Amino acid sequence: MAARFFALDPHGPQGGIQPGSSIDIANVLSGTPNERSASFASLGARFDVGIFVSDAYEERIDDYPVFEVMVILDGHATAESDDGVVTALEPGRVYLLEPGWSGTWRQSEAVRKFTVVFQP
Repeated sequence: MAARFFALDPHGPQGGIQPGSSIDIANVLSGTPNERSASFASLGARFDVGIFVSDAYEERIDDYPVFEVMVILDGHATAESDDGVVTALEPGRVYLLEPGWSGTWRQSEAVRKFTVVFQP
């Protein structure tokens, strides 16, 4: 396949967004994530560019395993780290989540985000 240069569609790649399973239900504190996702490009399990959508939920995260750059397209969330730092996530902003982060992810509404994930 030839190398590509293309825009990411906020509705997912051709074929659409499908049910996903990256959220560990055992860590969900409230709500039902009902996550959906799709990959635009990937290099196996180490690098992925995709889109992720989920309904309102709250999740405990311990020792996040990857680098994740996210662009919030729709919805709002907060990430509260174990040291008490609260980051409010909002549409149009770009965020970096580093490996080793621990805290609580909360979203009171559906969130749609582009993601770039790298597994060191």
